[in-house]
Amino acid sequence: AIILTLYTATGGFLLLVCGCGNTPALQNTWVGRTREALLQKLDCTRRSQVTGDDAPPRTLWHRLQHYVTRTPNPLVQILYVLLLLTGLYFFEDTVAAELPHEYLSEAHQYGGMVVVGASLAMFVWASFADPGVITKRNVAKYAAAYELDQLLYVEKTCGTCKFERPARSKHCSVCNQCVARMDHHCVWLNTDIGELNYRHFMAFLFVNLAMVSYGMY
Repeated sequence: AIILTLYTATGGFLLLVCGCGNTPALQNTWVGRTREALLQKLDCTRRSQVTGDDAPPRTLWHRLQHYVTRTPNPLVQILYVLLLLTGLYFFEDTVAAELPHEYLSEAHQYGGMVVVGASLAMFVWASFADPGVITKRNVAKYAAAYELDQLLYVEKTCGTCKFERPARSKHCSVCNQCVARMDHHCVWLNTDIGELNYRHFMAFLFVNLAMVSYGMY
């Protein structure tokens, strides 16, 4: 009930501010001012990302934004763990306490701990797996594995790592490293997703999908 109330209150607040803040009746109230403040912050974030401005952040908001979005940090990982443990607490407190009954057997008393435990295990496994970081020692191996086709993949030197970048690799500006077959930087795992940890990332997604499906069931 508490979680549902928080979700409803947050959704209602955002709907009021974003959906009604520009109406004539609310423009000069706290609703309109809150909407303008949010839009200004989002516009600053967008312009910083587009221009790639690396100037030192000046305000507390920009320092926090820079830390969260431009540097490796565990904040989102901590949030993920807290969400899992909070969900498990409410499951054990409200659902498992009512089991067994005519629709669910006694075995489901342990279902929440099993799926949350599996999710945490996949989370740790994927977070610490090597994504395929390219260094001066192994760059020749990755360069031999993927040929340059001179169309999509041409000779290019990484200005940060100071070596010729193998085909299908990218430099992550957050982790400051080149990764083979890099897909993206995952803030939930605080690591890059590349050639060597695709299976870890997919297992992490699959287990979380199973956990959510079990919760819906």
